[in-house]
Amino acid sequence: MRLVDLRISHYKSLSDIALTDIQPVTVLVGCNGVGKSNMADALRFLRDAVVQGLDHAVSTRGGIGLIRQYSPRKPYQVSFDFGFAEEDKAAHLTRYQLTLSSLREGNFRVERERCEWFVPNDYVFDGESLELFESDFKAILAERNAEGHITLKDAGIELPLDSNYSVSPDTLALGTGLIKKYGLTTASFGSTTLHDFIRNFRFSSIYPNTLRQPAPPDTDPILKENGANWASILRKMKQTSRGKQAWEQVREMMQVVMPQLEDISPVAVGGFILPRFKVRETSGEAHLFDPSQISDGTLRILGILLALYQTPHPSLMVIEEPEQTVNPALLAVLADAFRECSERTQLLITSHSPHLVDLFPTENIRVVTMQDGETRIAKIRASQQEAIKEHLLSLEQIMAAEGLQPEDA
Repeated sequence: MRLVDLRISHYKSLSDIALTDIQPVTVLVGCNGVGKSNMADALRFLRDAVVQGLDHAVSTRGGIGLIRQYSPRKPYQVSFDFGFAEEDKAAHLTRYQLTLSSLREGNFRVERERCEWFVPNDYVFDGESLELFESDFKAILAERNAEGHITLKDAGIELPLDSNYSVSPDTLALGTGLIKKYGLTTASFGSTTLHDFIRNFRFSSIYPNTLRQPAPPDTDPILKENGANWASILRKMKQTSRGKQAWEQVREMMQVVMPQLEDISPVAVGGFILPRFKVRETSGEAHLFDPSQISDGTLRILGILLALYQTPHPSLMVIEEPEQTVNPALLAVLADAFRECSERTQLLITSHSPHLVDLFPTENIRVVTMQDGETRIAKIRASQQEAIKEHLLSLEQIMAAEGLQPEDA
């Protein structure tokens, strides 16, 4: 399952952003201050609203007044529209839509929430293979209004629901258990529900100094966005067979960065977990280093790799400016990791590095610009794509000479 398209209106600087044909790896390229982080935060907002509640997601961002794009006039609404699909069911798109209204005195309410998905309509039994095959699909629609009343429709026919199926004006209906009660699969792809898919969105914005700080043991199984609990995550990885496999992948990639690196072992020291880097010299002698002795770029690459290979794997991961403090010659290591992990985790990457962008095909790139205070996101202009396709110029050369230009609106 992956995110295939989205439309976001009036969220911070995102006046009306529409992305289609979103790839397993999508790279948002633009200068500082054009709204790349706002795009990332829109996805974080959806995750936070599902995991921690809508009121928490709004309040931690300073209230609806700071979320809603500034305007002295209407509309006072923020809207989200997301399309999700599985590779083998691309024609059966799950669509989730949410509209928030800004009210007086900093209040808000859910104006509309809508989710449409497809479930098997019937099965056909194959006598030769002795297997059941899905013969058809039907659409299921769940919708709630501004009063919080929820309706459920099967192929356009409204299903009777208990009066209990209403939610407060500032609460999401997604994940209420309403659909499960009626024996249907809630926006499901295999064993993954839409609710679970969104819960597993992860974000990475790692800085080396954070990784250098000693940290107490952390029971959270998920790597924090700033990587502060990375030593505890590493220790957990080494305790399971699945985690050991993931760590071995990370270790092999880190040996490209640090050829003499043998292992990294978390050690308990005075109530903290302190990782030790074991480096073996060509003479055979081994030395132990702590993170304060490791370079910024090496620590940043390590943190990003741990975020990518952590278990359980994220459904979607947003990584902001992975090129920071990293030697351009080593960005290929990260690009290889991005491509490998994109087979199971969809990636959205923000960057303004010509060296990193040049490692991806043009269809993976979206150009982010700012016009009149509003963020714009588009594919690369056709003339520049043609120059790259004909090998007249590389992405890196175009970015250095004139910058990537978006398609004309």
